Amino acid sequence: MARARSVRLLIAKALRYARRIPTAFFKEFIEPIFNSGQILTFSAAVIGLALFLQTASPTDRDAQADSWALSIQAFGIVLIGWALISLIRAPLIVIRDDNRRGRWHGHRFIYHEPFFVSTVRIGDGDGETHTYPIIVEDAEPNSFVYVSVDATPNASNRIRLILAGGPANGAVKIEHPTDNRFVFGANPGAHIGFRLPPNRRATLYVSSLPSTVPIVLRLYCHSLFIGKNDESYEPMG
Repeated sequence: MARARSVRLLIAKALRYARRIPTAFFKEFIEPIFNSGQILTFSAAVIGLALFLQTASPTDRDAQADSWALSIQAFGIVLIGWALISLIRAPLIVIRDDNRRGRWHGHRFIYHEPFFVSTVRIGDGDGETHTYPIIVEDAEPNSFVYVSVDATPNASNRIRLILAGGPANGAVKIEHPTDNRFVFGANPGAHIGFRLPPNRRATLYVSSLPSTVPIVLRLYCHSLFIGKNDESYEPMG
C-alpha cells in the first residue's frame, strides 16, 4: 500500500512538471529573440536596407540580397539549435522554479510564500448569498488545497464565507455551519481546506450584513495535498 502511494505521488509530481514544460520552453525560446534590444536592432537593419536600396546599383543590390540570404540561413540554423537547447533546459527550469516556489513534505506541497489566488470586492450586504468564481492556478487538479483569506478592512462578524470546489451551486445558502462545509469570518489569517476539481476551479460564497462597508478579500494558497484524504486537515477561523 505504501509503495502504491509512493508511485502515485511520483506520477503526480511528474505530471505537475510535465504540464509546465511547454510554457517554460516557449518562454525560454522566445526570450532572446523577441526582446526589445533584438527588435530595435532588426528594425534598424531593415530601415538601413531600405535606404540603401534607394540609391544602390543593380550589382550592389544583388550582393546585398546574397548577404541577407546567408544571414537568414544562418539564423534558421541557430534557431533550430536554440530550440533544442531550450527543450533540454525546460524541464530543469520547471524543477528549479518549483523548488523556489515551495517544497514537498510527503504528499503535501508547502509554498515558501503563499501565492496569490484572487481578489474579490464585497459591497453593502443584503443578507443574500453571492457567488464569485475563482481558479487556483498553481494547484494540482483534484488536490486538497489550503487557502487563507485576508480582509481589508477587518470584516470580523460582518461577513460569512464558504469556499468549495466546482461551479456555483444555487442550493448553497450561508446560514449556519454544516458538517461538510466550514463557514468562517474573514479575519486576517482565517483559512480553510477544500478539494479542487480537475479544472482547478472553485466558488467563493459570500454573505454580508446590511450596512457593511465595502470590503476587499484577498485569497492566498498556502499548501496542497495530493491524495484521497488529508487526515491532518483541521479548519480554523
